[in-house]
Amino acid sequence: MTELLTVGRVNLDLYSQQTGAEFAEARTFEAMIGGSPSNIAVAAARLGVRTAVFTAVGDDLVGDWVLRAFERAGVDTTYVARKPGVHTSLALLGQIPPDDFPRTFYRDNPADIHLTVDEAASLPLAQVRAVLVSADVFARGSTADAAAWIMRTCREHDTTVYIDLDLRPEHWPKPDEYSLLVGAATNDADVVLGTAEEFAALQQTDPQGIELSGEKQVMVLKRGGDGARVLTSEREFEAPVFDVPVASTVGAGDAFAAGLISGRIHGSSWEASARLASACGAITVSRFGCSEGFPTLGEVAELLGVSHGS
Repeated sequence: MTELLTVGRVNLDLYSQQTGAEFAEARTFEAMIGGSPSNIAVAAARLGVRTAVFTAVGDDLVGDWVLRAFERAGVDTTYVARKPGVHTSLALLGQIPPDDFPRTFYRDNPADIHLTVDEAASLPLAQVRAVLVSADVFARGSTADAAAWIMRTCREHDTTVYIDLDLRPEHWPKPDEYSLLVGAATNDADVVLGTAEEFAALQQTDPQGIELSGEKQVMVLKRGGDGARVLTSEREFEAPVFDVPVASTVGAGDAFAAGLISGRIHGSSWEASARLASACGAITVSRFGCSEGFPTLGEVAELLGVSHGS
């Protein structure tokens, strides 16, 4: 039985292996899964969560590669659609540590924006423990309608819905549309995760003055090296920060989300789940790459100082 289903984009990511060099100097690249919701699925699978993805790839060689990569990562691809006539999304990234990652995306009419409500109707939403939706799906294409339908249906089945604010400004030429469309979608979410900039875009306010709202059951503000702030209907607390050498900040937020969801699926409190999430993020930033750098449950347990499975 699937425990976590993620909804949204998928890329083939190509990371420059000439670490520290400008992108134009790159000569070799390492291939890995990319796209925030797909990254979260991979990271959660590495933590022992049974995960599946609802996304789409083109009927192309890159789509073949993505499907095989998901399978190697232990992610169920039953609900990945093949879309003829369009291409699988692609991204190329340079690596200038710790936080400069020049990138270019090839997402001109990508396959993953063409999911439909009919395809969503095949999902086992009454059986899964949690669904994670990337807010990026609401920017364009029929996937927006499919995602909205999924979120409403999950509410009917009492399936926990997480929405990652996942703002990609280049996909939203009109910022007020992000606030309007994603704001409406959060009404069907149990947990909202985002950075200060993403919450500011959602609420159309200054990111420096943002305040979390108690209207949602749980809101999680990711603050990078400053940890995370978690607000539930009953309390507010800070997730811990782990002191690790920083190699790359790419993927840390996805690792954090996967850890948080994994903890909750396995019955941990919000505090314990946030601690697990912070440890996942810390290990990820200590490594290069993104989805290839997500930690196993054993590695997280070692950082937390507990025995595996505790």
